[in-house]
Amino acid sequence: MTGVKNFGLGERHGCAVADTSVRCWGRGNHGELGDGNLADHTLTNAATGPSLPTGAKQVAVGGYHTCALLADQTVQCWGWNGNGQLGNGGSADSAVPVVTNF
Repeated sequence: MTGVKNFGLGERHGCAVADTSVRCWGRGNHGELGDGNLADHTLTNAATGPSLPTGAKQVAVGGYHTCALLADQTVQCWGWNGNGQLGNGGSADSAVPVVTNF
């Protein structure tokens, strides 16, 4: 992975912004890798998918969820949402990025 601008490590997963795309790896059982499934990935490029946002500037990683700040100043989050971590007004986990309501 080249061009890493920002990265974060959670409880059992990590994500990085490489160029302008988000790449995640590690445990994915709550959807925290954002690639649309609940599988674990040991390689960064294995966890990329069409659902992950492009145009990312920064990534923030929580215990079992991830958020990305995009170039258009919106935030998208994915993963565990039992306490509303994704900021979308719900409490259901999401294996794909959802737009955070500000």
